[in-house]
Amino acid sequence: MDKQIQNFTWALFGLAMAAVLTIAAQHVAPQLLMAEQQPAQVHQAQAGNTVQVRIEGLRFVPDVIEAAPGQQLDIELHNTGDMTHDLVLGSKRTALLHPGQRDHISVTVDRSMQGWCSLPGHRQQGMVLDIRMR
Repeated sequence: MDKQIQNFTWALFGLAMAAVLTIAAQHVAPQLLMAEQQPAQVHQAQAGNTVQVRIEGLRFVPDVIEAAPGQQLDIELHNTGDMTHDLVLGSKRTALLHPGQRDHISVTVDRSMQGWCSLPGHRQQGMVLDIRMR
């Protein structure tokens, strides 16, 4: 009987450890994926010019745009990847873009802001576009 209790105790311990490792992996894995991403590519937006932004995999390129306060920012988004994506920026959003498609979005830069792809999991995997004031 004691051997059965000991085996049962070890089995419970093993299940508990598996649960802890599973939960930890769910919280750590997205951070590891983001850490492996390439360094930010910064674009200095000029007044009156359209900023060309490409989608490559799960990334906007450039992924940082610096603009002057009050500047009208015109972004042309081109999906050069092989998945469908969009861009949500402030209260605006592009259409869902299939590979090869383009869309345009305009915002007035009155603060730093962040845009992202709204498809499930894409933002969590680092698919964000930062707009910074210079």
